[in-house]
Amino acid sequence: MRSLVLLCVASTALAAKKVAPEIPKNELIDYLTSLGSDVITAAMGAAMDVLGLVIACPRFLVDMFVLFLEYARWTPTLGKSIVNGDAATLKMMTDFCVYASSIIFVVYAALTALNLSLQLAVGVKDYFASWMVLPTKPLGFTLPKALMDVRNWIQEHMINPIIRLKCGSWIVPLEGQSGAPSLKAATSVLASACSACMILACAPAVHDLMASGADKAKAEALAYTVGTALGMQYLVKIAA
Repeated sequence: MRSLVLLCVASTALAAKKVAPEIPKNELIDYLTSLGSDVITAAMGAAMDVLGLVIACPRFLVDMFVLFLEYARWTPTLGKSIVNGDAATLKMMTDFCVYASSIIFVVYAALTALNLSLQLAVGVKDYFASWMVLPTKPLGFTLPKALMDVRNWIQEHMINPIIRLKCGSWIVPLEGQSGAPSLKAATSVLASACSACMILACAPAVHDLMASGADKAKAEALAYTVGTALGMQYLVKIAA
């Protein structure tokens, strides 16, 4: 009996020492798994963002309604302050001109840059379009029917839509932006936006000059700024 127990213990110890054979890794499966994991993670993140926006929407609408009512109640006071020439109110309004002009110009510039970047990408793509056709006889060998079907599906549903992609109109077209994006159109539009925003941003300086009376230094600085703004449009018209 004792010998039988010793034999069982020895067999168990030998079995424990044996290392389980490693399962060979399939790199293709690992690669596809990583792709699927990234897609699922991104989709879940987007779903959570959408859920957060849906939950926050009622609170946002209520806040906007309350803000609108507050501004509506404040309007008579604002009108009275403007009529009375309240210095703090006028300064607040001229500061708003600077704030708004900065936003207007930056939005115009950013959208113009976006459209020109897309137009540039499409132009480069069109130049290399002939290189985006998958070969039917690589190295002179005809592909088997199964591989040819895969090649045709990839060409038709994945590559051809990219080849046919065009940028024929402006994304979020603003004033003066029509037709296909171009450097010529962008130059005139940006010159107009820059000129208008620079003049609008001069509102505090103009108001200060009016309030404090004649001042040669301030008047010259203002004249240079406004002259630069108007000169941009003039030069663009000449170049056009």
